[in-house]
Amino acid sequence: MNIHPLFVHFPIGLLVVYALLELIWSKKINKLSYWFYLKAFLVIVGSAMSVLTAVTGDLAEEALQKGGVTFSNNIIDVHAGFATFTVIVFALLSSAYLIAWIERSDIAEYITKQNNFVHKVYLWCLTYKRYLLSPSVRILLAFVGLVAITITGGLGAAIVYGPDIDPFVSVIYHLFFST
Repeated sequence: MNIHPLFVHFPIGLLVVYALLELIWSKKINKLSYWFYLKAFLVIVGSAMSVLTAVTGDLAEEALQKGGVTFSNNIIDVHAGFATFTVIVFALLSSAYLIAWIERSDIAEYITKQNNFVHKVYLWCLTYKRYLLSPSVRILLAFVGLVAITITGGLGAAIVYGPDIDPFVSVIYHLFFST
């Protein structure tokens, strides 16, 4: 049973909205107290669900192979490659947001009072977070993630419905495969 379609739409929706919110840059909007938490929620939950979606995609691929379904090209491999890349890009962002969320919480105060391995790891994580959440890196990763998730979705649609289901899917498909 292929459960991949049940999961695939949630991370796409969450991560696309996150990326669009990240690309909207305004001092007025960024000063809103809830803006950070909204983006953090979207990217953290979207990233977690993208991992689950990738796993169900692997299961769907195995089921197709066991059922004897073959494709004339390596579209599933390209789709899976872009899916993996998408998961990695958003996982980097979500981990940085998670660290920033912890930094804003009471847990951070407790950790900074410690003088042990956890405190040293936390200090390294803060450096990692400062780099990844700097505006230029964050916006670049959000844009790259948005492009990657768009290509992944287009190739997924080409697998399920065929490469000519709509003009957008056709363009993505023909970027990678000639007819």
